[in-house]
Amino acid sequence: MKLKAKFFLYIQNGIEQDRLPFFLKGLLYFLSFFWAVSSQIKNFLYDRKVFKSKKIEKICVISVGNIVVGGSGKTPFTILLTKKLLNQNRVIISRGYQSKSEQKSLVATDFTKTSAEEIGDEPFLLLKQLKVPLIVGKDRLASLEIAKSLKAKVAILDDGMQYRRVYKDFEIVILNALDLFGKNNFLPRGFLREGPKNLKRASLIVINNVRNEEHFTELKKEVDRFFKGPIIGTKPKIACFYDLDDKEIALEAGSKIFAFCAIAHPEPFFDLLKEAGFNIEKNLILLDHEKIDCDEMKKLSNEAKSQGAKCIICTQKDVVKLDKNKTVSLPIYACAIDLKIVANESIFNEFLAQMERSCFAKN
Repeated sequence: MKLKAKFFLYIQNGIEQDRLPFFLKGLLYFLSFFWAVSSQIKNFLYDRKVFKSKKIEKICVISVGNIVVGGSGKTPFTILLTKKLLNQNRVIISRGYQSKSEQKSLVATDFTKTSAEEIGDEPFLLLKQLKVPLIVGKDRLASLEIAKSLKAKVAILDDGMQYRRVYKDFEIVILNALDLFGKNNFLPRGFLREGPKNLKRASLIVINNVRNEEHFTELKKEVDRFFKGPIIGTKPKIACFYDLDDKEIALEAGSKIFAFCAIAHPEPFFDLLKEAGFNIEKNLILLDHEKIDCDEMKKLSNEAKSQGAKCIICTQKDVVKLDKNKTVSLPIYACAIDLKIVANESIFNEFLAQMERSCFAKN
């Protein structure tokens, strides 16, 4: 792991565990003040119509986002939502964070003709899973104009909450049950990109990583302070495991494994594997979006084999960045994850029906 990545991972872990040195904590508090002020000024200007969000004619724009930086479950929910909207001519619009295409606009329709390096790990996964056109680029307004030229009827804006240049017909916000409000501090002291009071802009809030109905009820009380609309609860579940050739693999519970991931909140991933009965001999946590290099992968594989592990398991977002032509001493499998609605499913179905009607009326 590179020194820069180790430093940022140290900061992230320190924030999550509240174990940062006093002087560093003070510096991060100072810097977070500027992020908070800039966020508040921007939202104030848009809320007061000083800045205006542009409406896109004849396209229903649905944003899936959050108020924090890092993972909350946007990608699996985007997959779930897109599959539900079967009767619409859909496109997905994504920034393509840290990809070659981030600074330009690129249309991808076939995952076999592009790569995670070209369009980003999450967009590539969405393209591969959903097989609907995907438009990548930092300028989402330009991407929506491209969507119009493709005769799209519905555009799903991935991570679009803070992108206020565009008017959204529906604003879906995903919150992580493990940390609803990003340690209640703005970046870089915490993980907030904007304050919880801005949840008022949401059309629907999804609380992910909910354990059960009782847990959802407790969390909903917290969210109700800022939002009075529909709220549902979801929980990730393992759908299957597959190898680097996309072949589904059956794994026995109780197997010894190594696991690694490069996602913002790795705990739910490791917890899922433990709940499924696997014995995780060792886990490796990388910085969000980081690619494990070949030498590190070989080292991890050799260590895993020496300790009697049967395989190495990673997330779907990680596996798309691996070179399947590079051989290692143990097989590597991806863990495919689905979202299960565990609270207020009827409310979600009503919301979907409302969305379908609205999108149909707009077109």
